Amino acid sequence: MDNASLYQGLTFLCWTSVVFLIVVGVFIVKVLFDFSKLLTLMNQTAELVRKSAEPILNDVTESVSIINNLVKRTESNVNRLKNISTKLSKFAVTVLSKSSALAGVIAKGIFSIIKSRFKK
Repeated sequence: MDNASLYQGLTFLCWTSVVFLIVVGVFIVKVLFDFSKLLTLMNQTAELVRKSAEPILNDVTESVSIINNLVKRTESNVNRLKNISTKLSKFAVTVLSKSSALAGVIAKGIFSIIKSRFKK
């Protein structure tokens, strides 16, 4: 091969490489621009979601607080009812045991009266 055709081939290769690099550069710039737009849109979407979620989270927090207070009041009322039922059951056992002792004394008295009446 002679030098002229070699230089011509190398020149063509250089220009083709330059054009290829320019095309690739343009596509890289376009990709970076589209990526920048995508990030901007994602940021706007995240901000919109955050603004929309704040009232929902506030409502959920308030609801949980109300439910927590309700559970605490219910628990205290159940404990109070439990204490009252325990006291009532102890009182009922005490009354029944004393009344059974009193009933025994009364029955003994009645039987002794009946026995003394029949002896006369």
